[in-house]
Amino acid sequence: MDTFNEKPKRGEEHHSNANTIAWGVIGGGTVLLLGNLGILGGILSLWPLALVGGGVWYLTHKGTKMEIKHEHYSASVGDATSARVKISLPVGETTVRGLDDASTLIDADMRFVGEMEFSADGEPEKVVNLHQTSGSWQNWANPSNWNWDAGKQLYSTIGLNTSVPMTLDISGGVGESRIDLSRINSSHLNVSGGVGEIRLTLPGKADSLDVRAEVGVGRMELTVPTNASLNARVKGGIGETVIRLPSDAAVRLEANNGIGDINVGSNFRRVSGGGDWGIGKSGVWETANYASASQKITIHYEGGIGELKVR
Repeated sequence: MDTFNEKPKRGEEHHSNANTIAWGVIGGGTVLLLGNLGILGGILSLWPLALVGGGVWYLTHKGTKMEIKHEHYSASVGDATSARVKISLPVGETTVRGLDDASTLIDADMRFVGEMEFSADGEPEKVVNLHQTSGSWQNWANPSNWNWDAGKQLYSTIGLNTSVPMTLDISGGVGESRIDLSRINSSHLNVSGGVGEIRLTLPGKADSLDVRAEVGVGRMELTVPTNASLNARVKGGIGETVIRLPSDAAVRLEANNGIGDINVGSNFRRVSGGGDWGIGKSGVWETANYASASQKITIHYEGGIGELKVR
């Protein structure tokens, strides 16, 4: 049974709340950009209404002062021969990396606000879920919680087993995330950004890697390991997307940007397209060794608002 396609249980709606925050920022940024470009004439003259609306919301939805909690979550490998791991990152700074302990499937040291939910069930395929509840986002949305001292205390570290084959689904939170999967045994990866910066290093153990990555609001930097065979679909949001490749990689880039530029390295040549217009660019680029290579990297990019850099 595909657990990731099941109807979310109570408390798992936190990611939709994170998306609401992200898409609210995206919508506001888009409207302001269109106003600056003159596409929506007079839109900027309505900005005081945003302040009025924000004041009304604050007076009627103050929420509660957040308490920073510190918890530890762990699950052993046991008899598991594979795993499906679904993680939604919290508010704050988060690091995801490989574990040195072969007997542990996941080990998470979390500092967070609100409530966390954790489960690890089933064998031989173990299904792991780690996420915050929806109330966590409501408490963070209280402006009285936005202070530098509290932000410095919100940091978490999540360790994953490096031997057990995993299907990974990671959703971004709010803040900076460093996701180093270079030692993880995974051939299927789905990563979606929240609000902030994500630095993602892809798994290096898979013979063939399938990746889906979506930028939220902020910057995503994606690093491809050496000798990778990769099929990646990347969807832009608002912000810069950077894809770092091995120097001798055989690469094909199919890109259709929204608002922003596409900047590729000197080892790429454009083989089709030319639909550049005004503030967007599209086309297909390849490295000279792509057609003859046994290991290939294919990237499909659908842009949002911001520049794509491929190096």
